[in-house]
Amino acid sequence: WGQVMGDEGSAYNIGLEGMKAALHAYDGLADATRLTEQLKRFFQVADMSDIIAKVYHPPLEKRAIAAFATAVDGAAHDGDRTAKQILERAGAWLDLLALAICRRCQPTHLGYTGGVLIHNSVIRDEVRHRLQPHGIALQQPRFNPELGALIAAFLEAGIPLTDTILNNLLTYQREQQHE
Repeated sequence: WGQVMGDEGSAYNIGLEGMKAALHAYDGLADATRLTEQLKRFFQVADMSDIIAKVYHPPLEKRAIAAFATAVDGAAHDGDRTAKQILERAGAWLDLLALAICRRCQPTHLGYTGGVLIHNSVIRDEVRHRLQPHGIALQQPRFNPELGALIAAFLEAGIPLTDTILNNLLTYQREQQHE
């Protein structure tokens, strides 16, 4: 549904939750967290009140908020409880999403995409672990999402996927990655 109406489990959501946690800790509304210092460092401000100008004037791009997810991940790896909880909530949400998808199409294998699952092995392994009891293997897809859509269109149109077609698609994908 996108970041406005629901993008739980995304880098944007993880970054935003990390920023909120840092601000809550700074205000004394939550336990201390390394995220407070991480937020100041990430946005290169000496005083926390300077964050307001960084976020609102001009408005911060959503990708900058998503980029803060790496700081949340780093704090979690350093043992920060608040950061770990943010990542655990993201992993739990992605698991719920995966199970909802699986209820609709009942696969035995589920491919993943998106920065969080591609780059965050902790969350990816947690989702993989949660899916196993349901008989579902989480795996890196063989094709990128665009080629996956093309393959689905072939199948929908009744075009058989020969080894030649699949090998050509894989070759094309490799060539595109090297450009």
